[in-house]
Parts: sequence; C-alpha cells; structure tokens
Amino acid sequence: MRAVHLTDLDIAARVLAGQGCAACDRLARRMIAFARLADLYRKRTGKPHPRWGAGALQDAARRLGPVTDADARSDAYRSGLAAILKALAEHQDP
Repeated sequence: MRAVHLTDLDIAARVLAGQGCAACDRLARRMIAFARLADLYRKRTGKPHPRWGAGALQDAARRLGPVTDADARSDAYRSGLAAILKALAEHQDP
C-alpha cells in the first residue's frame, strides 16, 4: 500500500460513514487489503489495478462505497475515522 495521507483518511472515513458502524471495522480492513493488493499489482505491471486503483487507500475506499458528505462534526464520520485508524494500526505490511 502506498503511503497514507490525510486525504486518504478523510475519503476512507467518509466512505465508512455511509456504511453504518456495524460494518466499519470489517470494511476498513478490506480497504487496506485491497489497497495493498493494488499496490503490488501496480509494482508488478506498472499499471493501476483495474478494480482497486493504484495502491492508495483512497482509491480502494472510493471503490467500496460512495463518498458521503459527512464531516468531522458527525458521529458517523468520527466512527469511520476511528475504524480506519484502528485498522491501519493493526496492519502489518510485509
């Protein structure tokens, strides 16, 4: 997976905000897994993965659901941000 920037976190949190809290942790882990796979594909082929993008977290997030207009004032956004930060903390890149 490529380096994670603030925009990646914002997009991921806004996608998660639209999915409901029950699915946030699982979906956040999937985002990271898909971003990692896409980055490996990009490194191997020199092209973005046809489904998951070029390996950035926001590429994978955008493909897993719509980007809502939620912002930091909403509970859903903060829950999504917490879920993606937790998943990143638990993620081990080989």
